[in-house]
Amino acid sequence: MYTSRVFEPNKRVSFKDYNKVGRFVADCFKFDKTERFMVVLLDAKDKLINTCTLAEGDFDGVNVNMMRLLQLVVLKQAAKIIIAHNHFEKDLCESVNDMLLTNTIEDALKSLGVQLKEHYIVCDKDYIGLKQGKNF
Repeated sequence: MYTSRVFEPNKRVSFKDYNKVGRFVADCFKFDKTERFMVVLLDAKDKLINTCTLAEGDFDGVNVNMMRLLQLVVLKQAAKIIIAHNHFEKDLCESVNDMLLTNTIEDALKSLGVQLKEHYIVCDKDYIGLKQGKNF
């Protein structure tokens, strides 16, 4: 099961700025003791619908259930998503697995007409986007 935060439509924050979103997701991971994968669901105007922790792992990885991710996107009627996970080794460099996961998720979302806006990796207060902010 995943945890979720729901935002009322009139109180939705706009996620159009790469650094603003980066600070938001970094803040979501600040107390974590294990690796976690989260998804930020957005509407067509980049307004926040919901955030969810989709998976939790241990210190060296997390397994993402693709079916659960796609079900969540459809259920919440997201037009765009941002994904993020944290690294504990004090290294913001993406791994081969990070890049493969990004590409797999992006391809699956395309079949639904949903855009993967960014994939952030977070370590402490620092973050990088694997798509390097190209969709902001």
